[in-house]
Amino acid sequence: MKKKRIQLIVLIIICLLSIGAYFLVKHLDLSETEETAPETAVVTDFSSGEVKSLSATGAHTLNFVKEDDTWYNADDREMNLDQTEISALINNIDHITTD
Repeated sequence: MKKKRIQLIVLIIICLLSIGAYFLVKHLDLSETEETAPETAVVTDFSSGEVKSLSATGAHTLNFVKEDDTWYNADDREMNLDQTEISALINNIDHITTD
């Protein structure tokens, strides 16, 4: 009977220590990393008004040139181009950053 009583007391002490350790760890701030703002790298940084030519390569190569505020296809100057689309494209890529 005495042996069972000692085992019961030891188990109660272990349970109380475990509960105490749980609450201690729960209330401690153990975060190792500091939250900082992500670093950004600049990919492109230019003024869209400075662009005088644009080339895009892939399956097909596109070459555009700007003369007197009008965009032309460098390979076929007679091709009709949507001036607002090319200007919008350049405005979208004039300042690209990455995290």
